[in-house]
Amino acid sequence: MKTKINNFIKYIKHGGVTNVNVTFVNPSERYVGKKVFVSGASEGIGKAIAIAYLNEGAEVIVTGRARTKLEVLENELACNRLHTYVWDASDFALYNTKFMEMIEIMGHIDIFINNVGGGITKYEAGLDYPEDVLDSTFQLNSKSMFLLCQLEGKYMINNNIHGNILNITSVAGFKKQFNPYAMAKWGCNAITGGLARKLIQNDIVVNGIAPGTCLTSNPAIPQGRVFNENAYFRGHPSHRFTMPEEIAKAALYLTSGEARQIVGYVLPIDGGSAI
Repeated sequence: MKTKINNFIKYIKHGGVTNVNVTFVNPSERYVGKKVFVSGASEGIGKAIAIAYLNEGAEVIVTGRARTKLEVLENELACNRLHTYVWDASDFALYNTKFMEMIEIMGHIDIFINNVGGGITKYEAGLDYPEDVLDSTFQLNSKSMFLLCQLEGKYMINNNIHGNILNITSVAGFKKQFNPYAMAKWGCNAITGGLARKLIQNDIVVNGIAPGTCLTSNPAIPQGRVFNENAYFRGHPSHRFTMPEEIAKAALYLTSGEARQIVGYVLPIDGGSAI
């Protein structure tokens, strides 16, 4: 009764009452008992993010288009808290079915990491982009993220899950460039902020990370480059590539209990290229 009276006084004085419970624990134990979804995670940034959550105790399900790549990941990590699921993000008709099957495998999901996306293999000069490239780039990046975010938001609200959605976008989404990839990533950044505004009233925290150029399977990067041998990249003011592990560490923080007052932001990790 005393607590209710105190809360009523606070409500009159400040216009509302919010109880905050922030837990700080050993980083290696932050995600014990948590269940995490990472899309597009058979390699590259998604793989690094999945490994980071596994290392901190989470149970993780990763998706990818190719069963063979997912099997390689399973054999490499050999962790009984890792699940893999074949999901072609370009098959939009199956999104509802795939989403519910994935939830059934895991029981529930606390954290969604939306990492599906990709660039274009060739940047055209001037005004020469064909319509099919525009459509496919938009669908792989903006449309896939929008549809996933809708499913995730409704699922968390309906199941009273006070969790996180983290969208992996791109630093291209901050730049004024005339190409389909930049357009699509601007859309991803807008999706992130708009969704965050809608869901925070349900104690669901949405943020994003905008990687700079990573030394992954990016088609724009010469094949055979190894980060540990030479990380130089003149496209960043830092003069080096971004590491997938740097994206993963930021993801761990942004979906942790320490960051629940950070809402709707897209964090560039790009060596200063968005400045």
